[in-house]
Formats: sequence, C-alpha cells, structure tokens
Amino acid sequence: MFVDQVLDSGDGVGMEVIVDSAGRIRVDGRLWDPEPEQSLCDQLMYALMRACLDAEPERLHLHAGCVSLGDRSLMLAGAAGSGKSTLIAELVRDGFDYFGDERVGVDDELRLTSLAKPISVVSGSFAQLGSVGSTVSGVGDPSARVWHVPASALRPASMPTKPGAPPRLGAIVFVQFRNGAQAHVDDLHPVTAARLLLSDALDADRFSDAAVMLVARLCASVPCRSMVHGGGPDAIAALRREFAPRPFSRSEVAPIVAGTRPAGVRPAQPSRTSVLGVASHTVGACVGERSLVRTASGDLVELDEVLTAWLLLLDGRTPLGTIIDEIAHDQHLDPRALGDAVTAAIAQLVTLGVAA
Repeated sequence: MFVDQVLDSGDGVGMEVIVDSAGRIRVDGRLWDPEPEQSLCDQLMYALMRACLDAEPERLHLHAGCVSLGDRSLMLAGAAGSGKSTLIAELVRDGFDYFGDERVGVDDELRLTSLAKPISVVSGSFAQLGSVGSTVSGVGDPSARVWHVPASALRPASMPTKPGAPPRLGAIVFVQFRNGAQAHVDDLHPVTAARLLLSDALDADRFSDAAVMLVARLCASVPCRSMVHGGGPDAIAALRREFAPRPFSRSEVAPIVAGTRPAGVRPAQPSRTSVLGVASHTVGACVGERSLVRTASGDLVELDEVLTAWLLLLDGRTPLGTIIDEIAHDQHLDPRALGDAVTAAIAQLVTLGVAA
C-alpha cells in the first residue's frame, strides 16, 4: 500500500509504527484510537496523514487534492462524496502527475506542499477502477468500504520527481458529483472559493486570524471554478481544459480590520444615531467588491457587494445618519429612502455578528 512512500535515501523524518497481534497500532509509542469501522490500513493511513500535518506547523492544510501537468498544478476540492479522489485517480491514468488526494499545505508565500499518499477510493467508485481493484491486483486495502491504491498502480510513471512540492498553482476546482450529469464548469468568485476551502480546512484554528487572509489571497491568485460532473470521461476533458492558456487578472485582497466594540451590544435595528463599526474579534478579507468574514463566534460569513460596501463605511466613530446624508448628497438620492435601505442592510450585518 505504501510502496510510493518508500525512500531510496536516508533523507526525511520517519515515525515508528508497531502493530500488535490484536491489530492495534502504536505511533511513536502512542496507542492509536481508531474510528468505528476503520480497518488497519485505514488507521495506518490516518496516522501517516497526522504525522505529516504535524511536521508542517508553518502551513495551513486544506482538504483538497493536487495533480500537475507540465509546469502547472491543479487543486481539486470537494465535500465527501463529490468524486474528488476518483477524479484524481482518473487524471493520474490520463497522464497527470500525482501529489495527493486529501490535503494541500499552503504557507504565507502561497507555496504548496502535498502528501502523495495512496489514493483513497470509496466503495461506490470501485467499479470505475476496474482492473486495478485491490482484490485483483494485490495493491491497496481489500476493504469493502474503501481502497487505498498507490498512484503507481494506476500509472507507473505517475509520481513526480520532487514529491510534496507541486509546481505553481494554475487553478482551483470545486467538484460535485451528480449521477448521470454532464460535466459543467462555472466560474467561482474567490470569496466563495475561500469560504468553501476554509470551512473544510484541517487546522484553521491553529492559524487563528491569519487563516482568512491567507486562503483569500490563495483563491484570488488563480482562477477558481465549480464543476458538476457525473464521473464520465467528459469530466476529465473539462479538467484538462483548465490548463489551456486564458486571460486572468489577480484580484486585490485587503484586510477587514475589527473595531473595539464587543459584538451584540447594539440593537438589532440600528437608527440614524447609531455609531457602528466592525465587531471586535472579527477578521476578514475583501476581494474585489465582496468579502469573507469570520465572526467572534467562529462563523464564516460571505458578504455580497452591498453588505461589503456598507461594512467598509462603518468606522466606529461616525453616526449612521451622517454617513447616509453624505452619500445621499454625493449621489443625488433621497436621504429618507436611502436611510431605510441602509438601516435594513446594517441590521443584517449586526444580526450576522459582523458589525456592532
């Protein structure tokens, strides 16, 4: 199962894994606590992933896979059941280099690392692997629930010359499986992409305030797409097209700075005399005209262009009525009509815990 992880040199840091006669494992002397229905191979896989994550404390780890073609890499993300790992297995068969199917690390310079562990394919996709199934080829885990298949069993030359260090990122694609669907790709706003990645990150809490800005910068640096697919060859063709040259301009990313007033001290319905700002312990990033905010309670909130514009105008010093009057004057609008719309928008920000 771990044939692709065997090093031919003394480089690298290892861990001691002991399996006793009862099938229990100890990792560096610590007894591994398995989840229900985990096979021994499952446990070994998760122990490897945990050790590699702990070895990179300077990186934020995202739940995503990574393959490359030529000098660019493609990050695939998706919820459980999205077909992500099966697509990666098919891409490897189709000539892509394999870097991982479960996690991608990113540092402050937006450099990536990935763990080229065996590809974990769930039972619903066994038939799609065909002749490389574990019970036929003798590779991977002969579990009825999941197979852990080395990439080299899919294509012998699939492992990169520099494992763990993908080439520059070319695109991020969020995949969603629908039975019988034709592959369809849409553009995805960087803020939406960042929210999806951050909500499924493996160690976002360890990065605290820096996580939102880091993931927003990553998503603003490359094209982000969503793809609905039915698992057919058209999905592989669609992903190949992501490597075709096309115009792209990076979006500007700016931090949203929290104020000092605690969240929840203002009424749910602000008035013209209210003085509001970004709630304390709230962090966010503005990409283009939209924003992603993590509130003091840890909720990830995606704000559209209207809510973002009003949030950025709340400085914690100026009464809301003054802001409304100035904008109404500049835009030649009726202050009363504008005030009704603005107070409704601000009330929504307060309810979300973003403004206070």
